[in-house]
Amino acid sequence: MIQTETLAPNALKIVLPEKIQSGDFENVAPQVESMIGRGKINLLIDASAFDGWEDTAAFRAHATFVKDQVRPRQNVERLAVIIGHEWQRALVAVLSTFLHPHVRAFEKAELAQATDWVKSGAD
Repeated sequence: MIQTETLAPNALKIVLPEKIQSGDFENVAPQVESMIGRGKINLLIDASAFDGWEDTAAFRAHATFVKDQVRPRQNVERLAVIIGHEWQRALVAVLSTFLHPHVRAFEKAELAQATDWVKSGAD
């Protein structure tokens, strides 16, 4: 199950489980939509334990959530990703090139710095 923590009025921490299930975004979506309703948001995604999706339905649910509800280009100012695997570092590099100019990867030991970066809104 995905866990969330509000870091600031416009900042949300999302902790991904090892395997995402198709229903995991049902609880997260209302929180994200509520924050977006007040303006651009900052996200800290802790993907350090994440190792994929339970099945293709879970992948589709994830993609739909990002595309239809988060809409990173329009709604997200900063995206910090706590990585746990080297493939995630490569994914963050691709995201920063194509999706969003303010995306940064952090190691698990850098959680405090990632949190400060997301909360402060400073580059």
